[in-house]
Amino acid sequence: MGAPLASARPGLCGILAPGSSAAPSGGVSCSLGSLASSKDGRRTAAFDGALLNAGELASCLGPAAPRGLKDRPAELLLLLEERFGLAATLRKLRGPYSFALWDGKRLCLARDPLGI
Repeated sequence: MGAPLASARPGLCGILAPGSSAAPSGGVSCSLGSLASSKDGRRTAAFDGALLNAGELASCLGPAAPRGLKDRPAELLLLLEERFGLAATLRKLRGPYSFALWDGKRLCLARDPLGI
């Protein structure tokens, strides 16, 4: 098993061993606020809560960002993490939230600094 990743904010980030039973499968259902996968299907995000600065975050992605992105926080999270990296993305988020990011090897769980 690999070494845990550092997190810029309170939360948990780690690496799952291959074949771990904790790894999400393709048939996972989610009752959270938002669920999205990357275009290539390799990364998935589940998001619950609210991003109070979603409009500002969406504008950080420039004019090529999909329309209405501020209303789809899991998709917004995937795009931000892809462009800026996890640590920088965590520093940008404002509001009460929790999320999970899965890339086939790593599962990153995070929540807002107050743990709301």
